[in-house]
Amino acid sequence: MGTALTVDQILDTMAVRIDGPRAWDEHLVLDLRVTDEQQTWRLTLSHGALTHRSTPPGQRPAGDAPATLTLTRLQLLALANGEQEDIATQGDPGYSRASWGSWTPLTSTSTSSPPDTASDALTMLGKRPGPVGPPKGLMVLLTAVAGWVDAAAYTGPSRVFVANQTGNAVFLAARLAERSLHHPDLRRTVDETSGPLASICGFCAGVLLAAVLGHRSLRGLGRAWRALVAGRWFLLVVEAALLVIAAGTAGPHQVPVLLIAAAMGVQSLYAARVALQGAPTTTLTSTLVALITRAVQDRGRAARRGVRLLSLVFLAYMLGAAGGAAVTLTWSYSAAHAIAAVVLTAAAVAIVRADLTGRGTAGDTSG
Repeated sequence: MGTALTVDQILDTMAVRIDGPRAWDEHLVLDLRVTDEQQTWRLTLSHGALTHRSTPPGQRPAGDAPATLTLTRLQLLALANGEQEDIATQGDPGYSRASWGSWTPLTSTSTSSPPDTASDALTMLGKRPGPVGPPKGLMVLLTAVAGWVDAAAYTGPSRVFVANQTGNAVFLAARLAERSLHHPDLRRTVDETSGPLASICGFCAGVLLAAVLGHRSLRGLGRAWRALVAGRWFLLVVEAALLVIAAGTAGPHQVPVLLIAAAMGVQSLYAARVALQGAPTTTLTSTLVALITRAVQDRGRAARRGVRLLSLVFLAYMLGAAGGAAVTLTWSYSAAHAIAAVVLTAAAVAIVRADLTGRGTAGDTSG
């Protein structure tokens, strides 16, 4: 599954592993020259956060980093998984040893000896339990939740999607075109477009909310806040809270649509941060692309596991959609979203328990 990750996704998975409070006072700069992408990424560890930015193909970052690694995307993935790789290093050969104090707070590795090269230091960053990627069960669960709430919203009074924003864009454009060309009626146009517009706006607001909550500008609120937002469960709780509020909201149907779509926006950013490989959990298009590509191009046991997992993700979305529609039609729109909130809360609790017991991941992360 990891071979489908882009360089940015690999670096994102490394970033979420950082123990922000422990690494708050450390600073590190490292350039990664990825040859098969013909681009350079600069990694910066500052104030407990590992950030990265890329340069246009053929260009280099402004200024020189103390060390530069030249490697392929798959070599970077191997390093992120904690595997030793023979990587070409340029710059100060003693930089990684001097910066060992910066790397050690980032990982759960028990290795006490400093690395000899910058690539060894990067390998240490990847030494978390299990390879890069989220628990498989969490990937499947979040996809099922997206299908559940999407079907509930579509079979409810609003008749829109809350996760699949491509569909809402089509709804919005088609209804505007129809009313403009054949049946001009301002009030009816507003009524018919308010649902998809509310969903699109809510989704964007959810992504923005999740991004702001984890933004470095808020880390001055204290160590407790930094530890809170660094938890893998935190955004799941935010998503569940939005669904609970939506389930209890009375009034125009656009209001719960906006809240539920915001929950899906939060989930989408969460999926991007933990790099749910080939499955953003809120749409199926990229999952189908990854599934077909993997089946045709890749070989071996790992590829077969990837195909099975992506197939399971697709099935989870379908089953979730069937369940959400059934609950909405049998009981109510609110009941469907309340159930989704309970499921997400249970997932967050499972992650907390797994972290507290030292297992690091709630479930098998291999693949």
